[in-house]
Amino acid sequence: MCKGLHEFIEMVTKEVRHLLPNCKVLAGDMDKKNGVILKGIAIQNEESVIAPNIYIDSYYAEYKDGRTLESICKEIVRLYYREKNPVIMGIDISKVTDFEAVKHRICFRLVNYKKNESQLQTMPHRKFLDLAIIYSVAVTLDGAEGSIKVMDSLLEYWGVCEQNLYEMALQNTENYNKWMVVPMRDILLKFAMEQNDDDMLESVIQNLDLPLYVVSNTQKIFGATVLLYTEVFRKISRSLGNCNLYIIPSSVHELMVLEETGEFEPEHLIEMVRDVNCDTVEPEEVLGENLYFYDAGNNQVVLLTE
Repeated sequence: MCKGLHEFIEMVTKEVRHLLPNCKVLAGDMDKKNGVILKGIAIQNEESVIAPNIYIDSYYAEYKDGRTLESICKEIVRLYYREKNPVIMGIDISKVTDFEAVKHRICFRLVNYKKNESQLQTMPHRKFLDLAIIYSVAVTLDGAEGSIKVMDSLLEYWGVCEQNLYEMALQNTENYNKWMVVPMRDILLKFAMEQNDDDMLESVIQNLDLPLYVVSNTQKIFGATVLLYTEVFRKISRSLGNCNLYIIPSSVHELMVLEETGEFEPEHLIEMVRDVNCDTVEPEEVLGENLYFYDAGNNQVVLLTE
């Protein structure tokens, strides 16, 4: 039994190299998102520009509980082959290097700029307000939706520029996964009824006129990219009488939209955002700690405070 995580990673790396002699196996710290660092290994076949990252921390916990090194390494190899050979919307993963085959699956993601500065150095991106637009290829693996982030190495292999990605993603993101706008009262009512919570139900009923909406996509995955599409906010604004809107970044997956009525102070909303990020949002899913504002007169989303 090894004494520490570092020694465990060395043992895993050595064994996986033995099981995959034709692959490059590298161990190190991996930036998952928003500066969240996990230990892991990257496995790359000489013929591929894609190197699946496999995080080690959870395996180390299992190892300390008695799971054998052999069992762990064999599972890692199985994960490598599964991630190396998934079906991408009916296309073999080898087609990922063929830009023409996957260009219609290139989509936007929005991440926090400051918290991802290190990772952004290795991938095509552009700044948007205090956020960064990055790109991914939509995939389906074992019936589940997922994505492969576009790194500089893949962009170079494709022989295209970031502007090409932006133009494709601008069309694809909206077409691939439609936007949805749901009144918060509907979500709370459903939750209260499912929980059979009479007190919550009464509270929701008393506040049915709260002008708060949840905006995301139909899959509720990386739905905060709707921030790039002002047409969505224009429609919400028109439905409320052409009002301005506060946009609250709930997470990378969804936004909350609040009608500007003069009842809420921006400072209080910013404080709410930061409290929610601290208490209920996983660190890697935090989008931002600032507030955005939809200016109905100019049909524009701006950063209200920093």
